[in-house]
Order: sequence, then C-alpha cells, then structure tokens
Amino acid sequence: MDAYAETAYEWLAGLIGPQSVVPWWAWAAALVMIFWGLLAPGITAGRDREEERKRLLS
Repeated sequence: MDAYAETAYEWLAGLIGPQSVVPWWAWAAALVMIFWGLLAPGITAGRDREEERKRLLS
C-alpha cells in the first residue's frame, strides 16, 4: 500500500509541484474556467428570471 501512496504522491508532485511543467496557477485557472462555465448559465438564467418577474409586476 505504501508503494501506491508513494507513486501517487510523486505523480501529483509532478503535476503541481515546484518542479512541474505546468505552474500551479495554470491549474487553478483551468479549474476556475471549468466551474465558471458550469455556473454561468445558472447565473444568467437567474437574472433572466428576475427581469421577467420585474416586467410582470410592473
């Protein structure tokens, strides 16, 4: 089990560690873009719903 944990740790350090090819901020930016892409449609749908509610109550 220790061998698997050590291998996983080395692999992860190669992805986001100090000697990695891709810097940590690039990984963070990619995750932000992915989650923003998932959240943005819900945010715009909420705005549209609020605008529709204001239009109907006016």
